[in-house]
Amino acid sequence: MKIPLPHYIVFYNGSEKELAEERRILRLSDAFETDTGAGEYEWTATMININSGKNQSIMDSCHVLYEYAVFVAKIKKYRDSMELKEAIDLTVRECIEENILRDFLEQHRREVCDMCLTEFDEKKYEDVLREEGREEGLAEGRSEERKTLLEIVQKLKEGKTPEQLVADGMEKESVDSAIMLRKLL
Repeated sequence: MKIPLPHYIVFYNGSEKELAEERRILRLSDAFETDTGAGEYEWTATMININSGKNQSIMDSCHVLYEYAVFVAKIKKYRDSMELKEAIDLTVRECIEENILRDFLEQHRREVCDMCLTEFDEKKYEDVLREEGREEGLAEGRSEERKTLLEIVQKLKEGKTPEQLVADGMEKESVDSAIMLRKLL
């Protein structure tokens, strides 16, 4: 008995940094711990990027999928500037007003909100917070380094020698950098 040929499709609406292309072939063997090269268990799926501006022909032919992509894009946009729950509530209200998934959202509003909240990727959220913290730390470090260099330049102008500054507890690398900075000034 013959069976119809299956086509496995995965719709992707995650981070656009993770998937810039419109389509990608996923292979089951890529998830294996070791690659035996035998190829006995290969299975593939086509991952289709449904983020805003991707795969327009599919979006044009499937209006519900297009509306879903708009819904998700709105949540992503709003969650950058507000709490996730607020972003979801605002998105649901706007989509109902704009006739985007209106019937579904009116009937299943609570389930949609709950699902969006539970599907929120906490790891991604923590990564964003960590990156922001790193950037703030680097900015603070650069500011402190500038202050230190300017302090050393001032002491050099007052007649202190580099050796005296190092003896006073200044790091030699900072003193050397300040000497170069002073020459530039």
